[in-house]
Amino acid sequence: MKHSFLKIFTPIIIAAGLSACSVSDLAPSPQPKFDGGFTCECTVTAGIIPPGSDSTEETEFAFSGNLKRLGAGFWELEITSPETIAGMKMSSSDGELSSSLGELSFDLAPEDVPQKSPVYALFTAIDNMSAAFENGAGLTSGEEGGWVYTADGISAVFDGNGVITSLALSSPKVTAQFTNFTETETVIETPSESETTSAPLATIPETASETTVTSAISETTPLPVTTTVSETSSPETTASETTAPQTENTTVPTTME
Repeated sequence: MKHSFLKIFTPIIIAAGLSACSVSDLAPSPQPKFDGGFTCECTVTAGIIPPGSDSTEETEFAFSGNLKRLGAGFWELEITSPETIAGMKMSSSDGELSSSLGELSFDLAPEDVPQKSPVYALFTAIDNMSAAFENGAGLTSGEEGGWVYTADGISAVFDGNGVITSLALSSPKVTAQFTNFTETETVIETPSESETTSAPLATIPETASETTVTSAISETTPLPVTTTVSETSSPETTASETTAPQTENTTVPTTME
């Protein structure tokens, strides 16, 4: 009797198990929507130490806002709640963080940004995930549904279309929920500082003043300044500059007498 029961229900149980796995485990993972820019609404919860507090224990702080990714390293966030900081705008450009609220504003260089800044951590985590996906990383099926990315202290959940729905960071402790996700075009990155400053030094005109030529040469090469100046100076100046070194010869005093 037991043998007959197993023969009847075992195929049913196996078939049910296969059908349950076919939705997530056997389906191809979606491509994350991180290959460009996007806009969305977010609710962020972070553990912070209030300014001026002597305590070392973190306090939970939550805020909501409109998040915009313009491209790798380029972000904008406008906070909508709580009311005490509603309207605050924060942006990031290649690591430099800017913030404004009404007439007040300040900028932070990358080296001055606090390591536990929840906003900066949020920007960086998504940029790091985007880079990982470009290098071949993918999503795995989650135990509670959805698709998951987990690496380097980052745990993110995506829906079946590859849209991020939640994010959790281990350090600093930050969690975020995302809604109303819309893909947008990326911003065109500006040239680096070295690319924009090198061109003028390479195209100095021959009629440039002595001060300009000296400054340009001192920043690029140790060639003597007199070599460049003699090309534009008068014959009298050239003669005096070229004969001046002869005063070091021991025969000069006798000739002058």
